[in-house]
Amino acid sequence: MNPSSNEAGAGTPGSEVAWPDAFYILRAMDIEPGLSHALVAFPRLQRYSQFAVLQYNRVAHTLELYRTSMPDGAPPCPVFPDVHMYFIVWDTVLDMINVICKPQMIRQTAIVRRKHLEILEHYRSGRDDFEHYDERMPGSRGKRSRPVVLDASRMEGGGVVMHGEVTGAMEVWSTGHIDASGIYSFADRQWDVGSSSLERLQYIVAEVATTFREEVRTLASIADGDGMPNAAPTS
Repeated sequence: MNPSSNEAGAGTPGSEVAWPDAFYILRAMDIEPGLSHALVAFPRLQRYSQFAVLQYNRVAHTLELYRTSMPDGAPPCPVFPDVHMYFIVWDTVLDMINVICKPQMIRQTAIVRRKHLEILEHYRSGRDDFEHYDERMPGSRGKRSRPVVLDASRMEGGGVVMHGEVTGAMEVWSTGHIDASGIYSFADRQWDVGSSSLERLQYIVAEVATTFREEVRTLASIADGDGMPNAAPTS
C-alpha cells in the first residue's frame, strides 16, 4: 500500500499532530466502523490542549498582577474561576481520550490512556470539587465531604482571613489558595496549576494523538492485507 501522504511526523508537546491521511482513514474504517466517533474527538482533543495554554496564561497573568500590585494583607487572589476553567480543560481532554479509545481495535492508544489515567482523573476530581461544592463542605452527608484543614499561618483574630475579613470560615473553603509555586489547594487536596502541569497535559495529548494516528495507519494496512492486528493489551 503506497498512497501519497502529507502526514507530519510524530507530535511533540505543544504541537498539533496531523490528521491521518484520508486514504488511511477510509481503509481503517472498513474493519473498524467505530472509528468515526474517535476521528471527531481527535481534533477536539488537540484544540483543548491549545485552550489549556490560554487558561494557564490567564492564571499566571492574574497571579503576577496580584503579586506586583496588591499590598501585604490584601484579600486572597481572585484566581479560582480561572483555575476552575483550567480543570475543565483537563476534564474535557480525558473525555476526548475516552472517546478515541472506545473502538475495540484501538488498543495501543488505550494503553497510553491507562498510563496517564491517574493524573487525568486527579484533575477531573478538581473540576468536580468546584461544581459539587455543596457536597464537599465539612459535615455534608455522604462520602464526598472534605475534612476541615486549618492553615495556622493565615489565622487572624481567632478566625481565618477570607476576602479580607476575619471570619470563622476558612479561605480554603471559599476560594481555595494558590501559592507562589503554582500549587492550588482546596480543602485537604492540592493540584499543580503551574507550568509543569501544562507541559504534562501537552505531553499526554501529544502521546495519545501520535499513537492513535499510527494505529489508524496500522488498521489501514490490516484492511489491505499488509499487516496483522495489534495484540490485545495484557495489563
